[in-house]
Amino acid sequence: MVLLKISLSPNPRYPTRPKDIHLENLENLEKLQKEEEFIQKNSLSQQTGSTQVRTGACYSRSTIKKKKTLSPMLGLPLLSLVALAISPSYITHDQRLLRLRGGDRESTFAMLKPDVASDTHTVDEIKQRIAEAGLSIERERVCRLSRRRCGKFYAEHRTRPFYPALLGFMSSGPVVMLELSGESAIGAWRSLIGPTSTETARKEAPRSLRAMYGSDNTRNAAHGSDSPASAAREIRLMFQKPAWRRLEVYAGLAAAFLLTKRE
Repeated sequence: MVLLKISLSPNPRYPTRPKDIHLENLENLEKLQKEEEFIQKNSLSQQTGSTQVRTGACYSRSTIKKKKTLSPMLGLPLLSLVALAISPSYITHDQRLLRLRGGDRESTFAMLKPDVASDTHTVDEIKQRIAEAGLSIERERVCRLSRRRCGKFYAEHRTRPFYPALLGFMSSGPVVMLELSGESAIGAWRSLIGPTSTETARKEAPRSLRAMYGSDNTRNAAHGSDSPASAAREIRLMFQKPAWRRLEVYAGLAAAFLLTKRE
């Protein structure tokens, strides 16, 4: 057995100590020299950036900083909140979207007033008449309007003498709000409800909703948009989500963002 004492070329940054190595033949010596050269080359090439490999030790360590990514546990709720925030209740209604379905298909806003909305049987009968007229109910909401919201809805009648009485009546009980769609939906729904005056409706259109369920010009059972622009405005106003729901969505987005930043 031959005992050789060699000192391999030291690493310029991590110097190695002389080692006593017992070799049985020269082949083992050449193999060790190649391994030492390989370690030194890797050490020099990986000292750039933030990666460091210790030689002469039994471990390697990487300190590369990973780019922060969105955690899957936060990603799905965040996407859900974004989808909720940009739901159709927040997007301006566009009649052209409905026209893409073919023909003169359009959308209109319909509202059953407090004098009929509290009667379930009457509401069901009106819905049946809507279906028979070839109209579809896209959205429905039952609620009691505040006087302030009624004021926004009937803003165009603000200077009329009947305006205060109209606000008092419309905020006196629940209403049924509907978004209807179909071919020439605006004209079809207005034809179904009849003239504004109940007396006129009974003479000219006795089968109309106002003739059957209305009592005067104010308590006339139903409301219908008179133009595409009015329909778009009324749908946007009456189906918009309450302010506290919008704040809830924005608070959730902010919380998800802060949690992501902390990771």
